[in-house]
Amino acid sequence: MILLTEAGIPRDLFLQVQEEMVRRARLETGTGKRRVYSGKYALSHLVYCAHCGDIYRRTQWWIRGEKIPVWRCISRIEKRKANVDCPSRTIYEKDMHAAVVTTFNQLIAQKDEFLPGMKLAMERAMQTSNSPRVTEIDERLEALQKELLKKANAKQGFEELADEIDSLREEKQDLLVEEANRAGMKQRMDELEALLAEKTTEVTEYDEGLVRQLIEKITVYDDHLAFEFKSGLETEVQM
Repeated sequence: MILLTEAGIPRDLFLQVQEEMVRRARLETGTGKRRVYSGKYALSHLVYCAHCGDIYRRTQWWIRGEKIPVWRCISRIEKRKANVDCPSRTIYEKDMHAAVVTTFNQLIAQKDEFLPGMKLAMERAMQTSNSPRVTEIDERLEALQKELLKKANAKQGFEELADEIDSLREEKQDLLVEEANRAGMKQRMDELEALLAEKTTEVTEYDEGLVRQLIEKITVYDDHLAFEFKSGLETEVQM
């Protein structure tokens, strides 16, 4: 269960922690298999295969007596277990890192074009509030719980009341999560805007910190990589 606040924890920090917990809990691939979360490399839980939906894993090839890091779809690495004949390509880590640098530089170069539109869309989204419906649910739950208590004391059946209470609690939880997601998205948007305001020159090196801070998902296609940012922005890099 995801709550909106926790005593003693700043709201922005709590939202970041909750987002990461949800990401790890939902690390289920398009093949239907759950994968163990690994936080050693920033890209470990971000790169997905466009063919089979499985995640990419960092491994190493021996080339002329030298270990070369590469990223491969797990369905290809564990072909016998996967039972999938995935045709996905292998990407050298240096090329993956170069693509990440390229997409960051695309953001920097085009920030004046996309930021105003994204901010406007976010402002419109934030105008929607689930609070009125949550209040209605709370009032209905209070009434139902009183009625349920009366029936229980009178040893009468209360299954229908219990079912409605469960249904309303689930709806309330969904509404609170949706509200938290909107707040988290706004925070990611604000962070992206602040970061881009600081960046006046191109990024020259791959940065694990920037990857963890900004990127939500990378999908590997045959001729390009599709980047999904936590702010909701999407870009592509041909490679």
